Amino acid sequence: MEFLSILLASLIGGVSPLGFIVDQRIEAAFREQVNDVETLKVRVDNTPSHRLLQGNIQRIRLAGEGVSLSPHLQLRTLALETDPIALDFNRLRQGNTDGLQGFREILQEPLQIGLQMSLSEAELTQFLNSEPVQAQLQGIIQQVANQFPSGRNQNYELLSSELEFLDNNRFAFNFETRVSRPGRRAETATFNIRLESGIATRQGKQLQFVNPRLAVNNRPFPPQLVQMVTQRVSERFNLEALEEQNILARLLKLNIEEDEVKLAAFVQIANETASESSFSSPSVTNELSARR
Repeated sequence: MEFLSILLASLIGGVSPLGFIVDQRIEAAFREQVNDVETLKVRVDNTPSHRLLQGNIQRIRLAGEGVSLSPHLQLRTLALETDPIALDFNRLRQGNTDGLQGFREILQEPLQIGLQMSLSEAELTQFLNSEPVQAQLQGIIQQVANQFPSGRNQNYELLSSELEFLDNNRFAFNFETRVSRPGRRAETATFNIRLESGIATRQGKQLQFVNPRLAVNNRPFPPQLVQMVTQRVSERFNLEALEEQNILARLLKLNIEEDEVKLAAFVQIANETASESSFSSPSVTNELSARR
């Protein structure tokens, strides 16, 4: 949840010791947290304005294009909108706002945020070829191979990955893998692995593969093996794990359209005194759903 950390730091950075929040301060704080952003607009709605002095913000809206969250991940577009925010300025003035726990301490009510974003095919391919993601994918391949006698005692090195968007909300994932046995460097082979599947979400919590097909060097894999591979990948993208940190996150939309994927989600961060049972659907969720 690197994006969540960026968002929280931006909101905190936009709050002055006197309790004033202005569009320019939040924009500056957001720009400080990301690698780069091509265009960015921030609007803070608050009527009457004296409610700012009481720690109440009616709504914050942010829209950006070309938002680089890290050297490896860039969003084509980003839009977020909050429900009303209630802050404890006395705690804010004490300065203990580092990290998620510090942010939760200045919240008087749970923070609820609606998000919309899009990523291009090229941007996602770049992300999938980044070192951290390559290491995870390589680990999944190794785990699956270890389930079969022929795959044990072999090392799998992921050489490259490529993502291709298809029609009907489907995608194809191609990657080259080199296989070798320890101590026998001369015995190596390179394989092309292709995973083609539709994509959806299960209850907004977990990625779900729809009618997946897997082939190695154009040879189809048995359905039970395909199920094993896709299940391993799906388990890595489970938003329910965030609830241990009192964060509720749900995907509302996941659509592939031409050369980009569009997502809509909501995030709810509990305040210090709230529990998981206090989670509820924010109004921004309904607004985002209406725009689908």
